[in-house]
Amino acid sequence: MLKKLMIYTLCIAMLLSNIAYAENAAENTPISTNSIELNAAFKEMLKILPSVKAADILSLAKNYYSISNTKIEEAAKSEYKRIVNWTPNFSGTKTNAKKAQEASDAAALAVSYTNAKNFYLAMASAAFSLDPKSVTGAGNFASAAASYYDDLVLEGKKEKNMEKYYLDAIKIYNYGLQISIRDGKFSKDALSLLVSLGNIYLDTGKKDKAYTCFKMAMAMEKGYWPARKAMYNYYMSEKKFDEALKLIMEESEYPIFVKATSKVSKIKEEEDKKNPIPQGEAADEVMEKYLDNLVIVDAISQADFLEEIDKEAQAKLKALLKEVQSRMKYTAPDISMIAQYSSLKNISTPEGRVTLQAFNSGIKSYSYRAEYLGEKSYVDSLNDFGYETDLGGYNTQQEFETAMAGNPDFHLDINIDWTGDVDAQLEAFVAELEKNAAQYKEDPSKGEDLFKTISKVQPEKAVFALNPFFYSNPLDIYIQKLNMADFEKKFMPYEQYLIKITHKNSKMVSDAIRDGNERTGRLLDDIIRMEQEIEGEEQRHYIVHMGLVPEYNRTNEVLWNQITQLALDNYTKKTKKYVEKMYNDCMKHVILISDEKIQKMLEERVIALALRSISTALTDVYNAYSFGDYSPPQECGCDEKAMAAARAAREKAENAAHNELIKKNMEAKEKFESGELDENSAYYKKIIKPYEVKVTSPFFEGMVGPYKSGWKFNMGGLDFGKMQQHIRNSTTYDGGIEIKLVGGEAGNFEGGLSVFGRFNATKTEGKSLSMSDIDITGGAKADLAAPGLISATAGASVSSVRGSKVFGSFGFTGDNLLSDDIKTYLGNWKPDLTIKEWNGEYEIE
Repeated sequence: MLKKLMIYTLCIAMLLSNIAYAENAAENTPISTNSIELNAAFKEMLKILPSVKAADILSLAKNYYSISNTKIEEAAKSEYKRIVNWTPNFSGTKTNAKKAQEASDAAALAVSYTNAKNFYLAMASAAFSLDPKSVTGAGNFASAAASYYDDLVLEGKKEKNMEKYYLDAIKIYNYGLQISIRDGKFSKDALSLLVSLGNIYLDTGKKDKAYTCFKMAMAMEKGYWPARKAMYNYYMSEKKFDEALKLIMEESEYPIFVKATSKVSKIKEEEDKKNPIPQGEAADEVMEKYLDNLVIVDAISQADFLEEIDKEAQAKLKALLKEVQSRMKYTAPDISMIAQYSSLKNISTPEGRVTLQAFNSGIKSYSYRAEYLGEKSYVDSLNDFGYETDLGGYNTQQEFETAMAGNPDFHLDINIDWTGDVDAQLEAFVAELEKNAAQYKEDPSKGEDLFKTISKVQPEKAVFALNPFFYSNPLDIYIQKLNMADFEKKFMPYEQYLIKITHKNSKMVSDAIRDGNERTGRLLDDIIRMEQEIEGEEQRHYIVHMGLVPEYNRTNEVLWNQITQLALDNYTKKTKKYVEKMYNDCMKHVILISDEKIQKMLEERVIALALRSISTALTDVYNAYSFGDYSPPQECGCDEKAMAAARAAREKAENAAHNELIKKNMEAKEKFESGELDENSAYYKKIIKPYEVKVTSPFFEGMVGPYKSGWKFNMGGLDFGKMQQHIRNSTTYDGGIEIKLVGGEAGNFEGGLSVFGRFNATKTEGKSLSMSDIDITGGAKADLAAPGLISATAGASVSSVRGSKVFGSFGFTGDNLLSDDIKTYLGNWKPDLTIKEWNGEYEIE
């Protein structure tokens, strides 16, 4: 399971392409390199780059402005008037580069963030008219024209020659590339245009030209993630799967979340190598070694993905988790109250017997609680199969605990009955399971159906059937899958070991008690027989009471010591040790489960296993201490007066001891019901879920919890919150916007900082986005929370980057992608047009 989850990293790496990188040169600076590859790519690009006049593009801008200006969406009119506060002139003679950039930036954001097609097209056209020499302005104008066509198609509109929008966009992109050439080379501003143009070529079937554009972009900057993904889509469309896989797996500059995911993947792979799960019927020593080494398997949280975004936020999250995990400890009962009796003679005293009785009362409370929680954790699954479960009449754990508290006569009676044709339902389930298992074996991409079926009896498995690509917060799902896989990697072996070891130890103790009883029984038979056969009182006293009875007591004492030591060792060295480890190891992951219902169910299973194991082991201790019969020599039957006096003294002592029984019972309750488990549960639920840290970056901000992320776009001065979020446009096809900070605005980043972002449609209104929508690309080593960075358009340049529809058809299909394991996790999944935010629940439709 975990190995396959690691392969899942490949598709997460593509989806979570989120980063930021330092530019090597200021905006509009040509790339200075003598690279043979770069020169060759440039020559090939020139072959497909036509000559386009500025006047022709200005004419297109005038035409598109007239088409869209009078139809600007009602919700966008005030924003448009605020930004375009001049009357556009398309002669190219009246220019204002600063004002043009501001409007072009706004147009790029509107293209990527709204479906207000007339708003962004009018704004992009007007912006271009103010600065026809702007490479970024030309690119944003081209993206607006192409996106206008996309939105018309989405709305079901049909016009004559609709393909003209794409043809015009291609012409505008070519113009932008043409004016970006400085000293015989493309400037950095050409990168987004090359990718956007290549994607339109790919969508319109001109794949050779698309390849040339992508090759040029990658030659200019190998780590430019949009170009690498675009080339991946090209290879997939050409069914060149070897090349596609090689491209993604190459060592390169990766987005920060891709790098973090890769790092997590390697950590998990190393964990598996260092401590592989024992196969088959492993010996106790082998299993114990495995369990002892599980300490290296740590829980995965959002903190593991924040290193290159905000180190301070990461440190806060890690500190919180460390604190909570350190509290997730359970100390099994201290049995000194009974272990203090070091001999059969002592435990046979009235006080010893009362203590033993109180000890047994404590064990019963553990046993009942284990039984209740164990059955409760499976109630929903049983009900789904038509069973009706009566948990003794106690619908909640609080009702159960209240009824059991202080009630020495408490008894738990759980009944499981059926309400329908359970056999038929079970047969149908088994048939479905067998069918999906066979289907999965034949085609690993069908694993989703298999997990859906398994989740009917194990609801926690539903998370493995969730498709992260249908949600705007896929990282949250990835974290859940990792923690569920780690939980199972721990809990199942612990459960297997504890069941086996407690059964084995119980058998050892019961066998020892049986053998001891047989041995002492023979001695007792001899005593009874000799009592009957010897008539002389003096001779009987000498042979039986001075000889056989002391031998009987000595034998009982020796056997009692051996059996009690066996039971104590089994408890302290095996059961107690591994129950405590199991709780701590498993709860590390349970506290990070986002589905409260699943979380509670898993916690109940962990606690039930702990209590059941301890109850079994302590029952062995009780049985061991209850072994044997100590017969005081004076009760030999020879001296009636002495016997009567001894009985009276014992009864007096028993009466006195009985008065101590309540006190002893309270002591036992404190030992067994220390409240640790309940306190732990209340503590982590109070702390983990509501905890959030603020994460800041130049272009986005977020409140991130241990297993939940929430992000907002942070671009001062621009407000598109009143408009419906984009459903399909350049962003759907994995395009988006590229924002560059240059000069002093880039703070501690030499040369500049660039962010590539894309926005997904979510159910939430307003400026919300997923962390998977931000590509802070390129490999900057500095902390993104560095002071001096701004969150506004001042000093920034924003470019709209178009994606390819081919991404929707071929991206993540896994079709013939070499590895069955990769297929298993990619399946036939592809980006969904109505992406929504995952609410953290393990429910599947």
